Amino acid sequence: MKLNEDLLGGLTPGKRHSDGGNLYFERRANGAASWLFRTPTSWMSLGEYPDISLTEARAKAAEARSLLKKGKDPVRARQAADAAAKAALARSRRTVEEATRDYWKNKCQNLARKDGWIRMMEIHLFPKVGKLPVGDLTAEDVVRVLQPIWKGSADVRDGETGFPTAKRVRDRLKLVLTRERVTGSQADPFICDVARELLPSVEWEEKPHPALRWQDVPDLWLALPTTIAGLGLRLCILTGLRVACVTYARWAEVDFAEKVWTVPKGRVKGWEAGFRVPLTGPITDVLREAERRTGKREYIFASDSAHVKGVISENTWNSWLRENNWKDVFGDPVTAHGFRSTFRDWAAKHKWPRDLAEHSIQHVSAKGTKVERAYWREDRLEDRAELLTAWNEFVVSKEVARREGERARQRALDRLDEVVLADGRTLREAEEWARPADKDEWLGD
Repeated sequence: MKLNEDLLGGLTPGKRHSDGGNLYFERRANGAASWLFRTPTSWMSLGEYPDISLTEARAKAAEARSLLKKGKDPVRARQAADAAAKAALARSRRTVEEATRDYWKNKCQNLARKDGWIRMMEIHLFPKVGKLPVGDLTAEDVVRVLQPIWKGSADVRDGETGFPTAKRVRDRLKLVLTRERVTGSQADPFICDVARELLPSVEWEEKPHPALRWQDVPDLWLALPTTIAGLGLRLCILTGLRVACVTYARWAEVDFAEKVWTVPKGRVKGWEAGFRVPLTGPITDVLREAERRTGKREYIFASDSAHVKGVISENTWNSWLRENNWKDVFGDPVTAHGFRSTFRDWAAKHKWPRDLAEHSIQHVSAKGTKVERAYWREDRLEDRAELLTAWNEFVVSKEVARREGERARQRALDRLDEVVLADGRTLREAEEWARPADKDEWLGD
């Protein structure tokens, strides 16, 4: 007989009363009551009465019967659901900093600037909301993080950061919260979009990296130091690569036999495969000199003083360029990144094909439209080798000329010993005898 709400209060204690469909009502001797579901192997509680009404108990029983029809055990299914709920609650209690560092550790290790990714969050995110549970984070909290750096280019003073950094922080936080959400947390990635709407519109004018005139590069090449940092900047200039491709270069990526350096895809912005760099003569010379100075450690430009990164920093290059007064046409100190523009200007001036020049500096636009990129298979290594060879020859042209001049001078000096005068003296001995005592230079010496 089907049960009804009016009958439940008068049912005999100490018995289980069937409602049909494996649903039972149990009145205990102490007066308490509960709902039970009969499985093929055990009894499963559906909750206490009257907290769970007859209607609610029948709905829960229907769900359990549905699971049985699918060959699933309702008891185990509920245990799994309870465990997932507990895990979700625990994950929701993870702090923003814990979740962000976990995301960085699992998702960002192949990025070209992986250390910069987490450092930005350490500076702008963690101090304000790092200790908050991800499940408690609100749009207002995100606004509190972004507001100090949500500035247009006209409002940013020297040394300050603005809208581009704020946008990166917001976008990265949204990635973190999305990952938390899909793994069961109560985190809400949508709050990042709400925060964007709560903040005012700003205007940002992107400024290009100050770049040296291509005509001045041979003079710079002569002035560069032969330290490890100097060799790194030389490689940056010769290859046209982004700075992170060079600073994190590994010996395992270089194949001297094949004359190719393959930069892994994670360090080449927007590139879906590794980027092959042809080893020209000057590039090989720089690498061999680095090898001679430091041996083959993991990183080509390893730095013992860089405790976090373990490699040289582009800031070292930029500082040297600034301290040695290398400036662009507007009088601003040039940057290491700017040498990509320098190379690009040189290539355009010397009529190299645009797509080849763009390819050489790893611009995805060299592959054409999105549809054209889907069919792209050729990396044009030989063509790019020809272009890089011409560029490298220009870069080192004054150094080559100076060396040729030194060799010519030495050959001339060597011939002084070959010419013997009538009195038996060599021409060098006669030159030294005739040199005025107050002259430091004579015959180019």
